[in-house]
Amino acid sequence: MNVVWELKKYLSPARYVLALSGGADSVALALACEQLQQENSDYEFVAVHVEHGLRGEEGIRDKQFVEDFCQQHNLECIVKSVDVPGRVKLSGQSVEEAARDLRYRALMDVALQKAAKKILTAHHANDQAETVILRLVRGAGSRGLGAMQRDNGFVVRPLLDFTKSELVKYCEEHQAKWVEDSTNKDLEYRRNYVRQEIMPLLEKLNANVVSTLCQTANALQEDDNYLSTLAERLGKKIIVEDELLTTDWHLYPLPVRKRVLFRWLGKLGLQPTSQHIESLEKLIATGTTGKELALPGLTLRYAYRKVYALRDVLHIRH
Repeated sequence: MNVVWELKKYLSPARYVLALSGGADSVALALACEQLQQENSDYEFVAVHVEHGLRGEEGIRDKQFVEDFCQQHNLECIVKSVDVPGRVKLSGQSVEEAARDLRYRALMDVALQKAAKKILTAHHANDQAETVILRLVRGAGSRGLGAMQRDNGFVVRPLLDFTKSELVKYCEEHQAKWVEDSTNKDLEYRRNYVRQEIMPLLEKLNANVVSTLCQTANALQEDDNYLSTLAERLGKKIIVEDELLTTDWHLYPLPVRKRVLFRWLGKLGLQPTSQHIESLEKLIATGTTGKELALPGLTLRYAYRKVYALRDVLHIRH
């Protein structure tokens, strides 16, 4: 198992921020980054450990472990502390959502500070399979069920082809230690429940369910990328700032139309939902001049084969 070779497939020589929790998967990634940095000085990695303020002494233990690990392996180390409980109280988010948002914000802050090209995370095949299940239960289309992208433009996940057990074995082969997060056993967290309760049941039906779900995610990503490319081309033809030309709208495939509307509403400042898209589709299908659709901070008016966006300057988010 050549993790370094996998890094070379997806990374070009540059500086990167490496998310390092101290778990086996992130330690495996850090070991590979260290080796790559030794082989080629044009690669540079800055390890960032985010302490979430959730686990008391255990969190302090993990912080110390990461600092010691980085010192032993010649990796620059930065520790960022965030207040997840405070964020939960203010936002109403779940602990999982708040921790994720604050973690990525901290990683991006360091990436900007260090002029890093991208952020590396140690998500692996098991994480990808769990994400597919979570999004399937929540309700998602092909984009959502495509789960985590290998490279979304700023975050790279070079280990998606490796399973958790393979990464643990990689650490053992390098005689590397890691720390265990006790909250990973807490079934109150949805991902833990999927990992410990749902995945073992699915493995009884299909022993290779992890790779099967990952293959499904890859196929859906390919489909979505193709449809998104078509939507981008169409959007350039029929969207001019706050106007959408709907001549021959019904001739375009529905999946492409929905993506055009999603992109357009996003550019107008909304966070589009499936209900927004369906309502706008109905407005266009009705074809009644003067008919309007009220959305948060925005009114859409149909007139003479065009949809006009009328912004509410008091509420629209720029």
